[in-house]
Amino acid sequence: MTAMDSLLDPQRPVSELAAFFSADYQQWVDGKTLDFDGFLQHARKLKSVLTEGKVTINRLLVSGDQAATRHDVEIMKRNGEAARVRVIALFSLRGDRITAVEELTYLLEGSQEDHHLGSQC
Repeated sequence: MTAMDSLLDPQRPVSELAAFFSADYQQWVDGKTLDFDGFLQHARKLKSVLTEGKVTINRLLVSGDQAATRHDVEIMKRNGEAARVRVIALFSLRGDRITAVEELTYLLEGSQEDHHLGSQC
């Protein structure tokens, strides 16, 4: 199980994310800042909207305790609509946990309300 599997599986409890993210986690996404509690709130919202999700890593660069990805997230929502978002993310790591993410998202497919899937709480 990866952090993204846990995040995008509505059957997995939000509490499971603590195994992947540090308690002092910070996320900057599309002009918004989320701390660990805000991220968990975002995860709850995301899980309430989707029935399934899948991540495809298109690029991955790793250097020491930093990683960068360009990945696509595909989701199926409870209302039957699909969405696909491209994400460019810079990760900071400490041990086996993610401590910070700087992220930009771009809606490739979906409705206008899906534009904020990466940051809505």
